[in-house]
Amino acid sequence: MNKKTIVSGIQASGRLHIGNYFGAMKQNIELSNSGEYNSYIFIADYHSMTTLTDAEERRKSSFDLACAYLACGLDTTTTTLFKQSDVPEHTELSWILSTVTPFPMLMLGHSFKDKTNPKFESLDVSQAIILEILNEIQIEQNGKIKKMSAEEFTSNMLEAERRLSKLSDEELQIRKAMTSSVLNIAKYQSVNAGLFTYPVLMASDILMYQANLVPVGKDQAQHLEMTREMAGKFNRAYNTEFFTMPQAHIKKEVEIVPGVDGAKMSKSKGNVIPLFGSDEEIKKAVMSIVTDSARPEDKKNAGENNIFNIHKLFLNDEEVLALRAKFEEGGYGYKEAKESCAEAIISFISPKREKYDYYQNHQSEVFAILEEGKQKAKKRAEETMSEVRKIVGLS
Repeated sequence: MNKKTIVSGIQASGRLHIGNYFGAMKQNIELSNSGEYNSYIFIADYHSMTTLTDAEERRKSSFDLACAYLACGLDTTTTTLFKQSDVPEHTELSWILSTVTPFPMLMLGHSFKDKTNPKFESLDVSQAIILEILNEIQIEQNGKIKKMSAEEFTSNMLEAERRLSKLSDEELQIRKAMTSSVLNIAKYQSVNAGLFTYPVLMASDILMYQANLVPVGKDQAQHLEMTREMAGKFNRAYNTEFFTMPQAHIKKEVEIVPGVDGAKMSKSKGNVIPLFGSDEEIKKAVMSIVTDSARPEDKKNAGENNIFNIHKLFLNDEEVLALRAKFEEGGYGYKEAKESCAEAIISFISPKREKYDYYQNHQSEVFAILEEGKQKAKKRAEETMSEVRKIVGLS
């Protein structure tokens, strides 16, 4: 019986945190090491280019991520670990898929929508026209736009409203059309094209290896649905059944790993606990976990408690039940809870940190593993692209 294939990638951008581990790496390693799948785990350095422009940081982050996977126990004798950029076929397939991907579908992608400028998102056309007229009045008065006093603002606003009311219906419609176009451009001015086409490259990552199963977090589920849609559109467009329809694998209990502030753990929010941090760094992060004003003797709702929701990640089922009881029975203060949480995290991370440091100091071993992964992944990618080129008439 042929094994099913799993594919998963993680972006190489910055220092890793426990959210990266529990949200993606842990299940990737467990599935890959089970021996039940053909496993492809890649370092998504192409994807990191949508937000990271420091070349040296990308090299370091890519290497660090490889070290992290090895330190956390990924078995590379049964798993293909490689860098996305070492297999340029990914970008070729991305282009081919983009030619069957509807533009409106990509506009719905959260990686694109989340980066729009909220200042312009919430501004309607009528408000924008008033602001434009205010600027015009300012330039007439001062030759430039400057900060107005309260009196000037009131006076100029009245004049702007007067001018707006004097516009004919035709002039107003023209102005609305022009302003609407400007708003749309402004709303997306900070969004690069890579963020827009991110789901297409992700689809090529997955379809390249004919993945049956893709471990993803809840926030990536939409992109996997887009991948399925692209595979279907390609198959229908070229009257083939070449691409496999991948299924999402979402581990419910770690859909979202909370940060020290209770929001999703994210480097951009600065609410992380570092995966390979020193004992002091871990203690400092844990002691900063946001809590409510409950007293030690008060009973606490474990399910809504930030300390509990982080601590439980490092415990087995029996230990989780015991910890829950401590919170819900009362008499368990937050200082004690944080200290216990920090101890559990340090105990978990210490042996992994030791292995991580080993690989950091034995770079040749890591590069050799990545080279072997590159050769395996490239061989499979070349097979896929050979067929794709025939299907679309490029060979």
